[in-house]
Formats: sequence, structure tokens, C-alpha cells
Amino acid sequence: TEYQRFGERVQSRISQALARSLTAGFPHADAQERLTAVETATELGTCHGLTSKKQIKTLAKCLLMFGNDFPQRYPEVAAVLSDAGRQAWQKRHVIEEWIPRARAQCDFTQRMAALREHHMTWRKDTPYQGASNDVYPNR
Repeated sequence: TEYQRFGERVQSRISQALARSLTAGFPHADAQERLTAVETATELGTCHGLTSKKQIKTLAKCLLMFGNDFPQRYPEVAAVLSDAGRQAWQKRHVIEEWIPRARAQCDFTQRMAALREHHMTWRKDTPYQGASNDVYPNR
């Protein structure tokens, strides 16, 4: 039992150190959010054979950026994680390369949603002027 408790403490310290290492990249997340992401990443990684610190850190970054359900929302990642023909280091490498593309896609989607919201708000605020030609004087 002592050896088991020692192992749990070591794992806890490793998780806390990984969470601290994510501070610079995710200043908006508090310490508990980062620790939870590391713990969730550890569980997810164990299910898919990713167990090294780098692999867990990569998964934790994904969890912090895209949410806990990112493997379900992004089929590319789900396919990579479940690919039995790839080694764990290859899976991590593919996911690291995927992150910038996914962030760009996510940012674009958010910008488009904000633009649609702005457009809808603008249209609601603009009084309806009818279909007469005086609305468009150059026609």
C-alpha cells in the first residue's frame, strides 16, 4: 500500500508540473482548469496508448483549446487516436500538426458567427424603408 500511495503522489506531482507548464500558453485558464485538462488528457491518452509527458501535454492543449469533447467534434483526431497502425509518437506528431489548422478553422467559424450576429443586429436596427426606388436613388 505504501508503494501504491507513493506512485499516486508521484503521478500527482507530474500532473501538477504539466499543468504549470501550460500556464504560459493558456493564461486565461486558472490552475484548476489546467490540472483538470491534464488529468483528462492522461485518461484519454491511456485509452489510446499516449502516455509520455509530451503526448499528455499535447492532448491537454487540445482539451484547453477545443473542449473536452474535441475527439468527437473533430473526426480527424478521432481517426488518428484510434489508428492502431501508428505509434504513439506518430499520433502526437500528427495532432501537433493539426492544432494550427483547427485553431484557424475555429477562429474563422467564430468570426463568421460574430459577423452574422452583427449583420442580423444591424438589419434589426435599420428601419424598413419599403421596396420603392427612392431607397436606391441610383437605380
